[in-house]
Amino acid sequence: MNAVNTLSRSCCVMLALILGSGCQERGADVMVPEKQTQTFPDIEQAVSKAKADLVALLREQKDLNLGVDVAAVEGSQPGNPVRRVELDFDKLLQAEAASDLDALVTSERDTVVPLVAGTTVVTIVEVAGEGQQWRIVGLGGKDIADDLNEVRTAAAGVEGSSAEANVTLYEVPNLQARVYGVKAGEAQQLFTNYGGRFSTRQAVDAATLIPVLRADAIEFQKTYGDVVKEKRLVR
Repeated sequence: MNAVNTLSRSCCVMLALILGSGCQERGADVMVPEKQTQTFPDIEQAVSKAKADLVALLREQKDLNLGVDVAAVEGSQPGNPVRRVELDFDKLLQAEAASDLDALVTSERDTVVPLVAGTTVVTIVEVAGEGQQWRIVGLGGKDIADDLNEVRTAAAGVEGSSAEANVTLYEVPNLQARVYGVKAGEAQQLFTNYGGRFSTRQAVDAATLIPVLRADAIEFQKTYGDVVKEKRLVR
């Protein structure tokens, strides 16, 4: 077992103790199971509990290196929630004339809440709304936290926007692409490091990005479409 897996499993064990349940590994993130019993009446209380859980984990397991400083987490405050959605892959394949990512959204996912110290996103908390209740679904997520730091810095330099602007995280199935949309007045600027062809430090418009995503989606479908379809049928 390599060091990364050992670290992830250690985090899972600790969170199982803190939250009273098991957890699922997803890279360096610590995920909370969907059937987590503890729920909260609003997002603020869910985020507050998640932050406290992460601080407890970091304090009790001082030898763990999660790339997060416990003092920074303690001193952080929740930033604006980031709406997290998934694009419809089939719609993307047909999106020859699409000029808006929102038109390709198929489902809402969880909500990402950055924990901010000063102007820096220290880490993130992931929560999900279910009716009138909220539950914690994930802690950590250094990759998204790093992305948000770059996006917030870049967005602050866009006219009509700010570091605390409303952000939407678009995820593209099969392509493993994350795109951050930032409102700047009535327009939306997009930021992504997809494929090394773009940068989360530089805005790109939908008219430039969507054709690239569509071309890669078409290529993916040609290469793996039958395999994906067969696996779905097996399920």
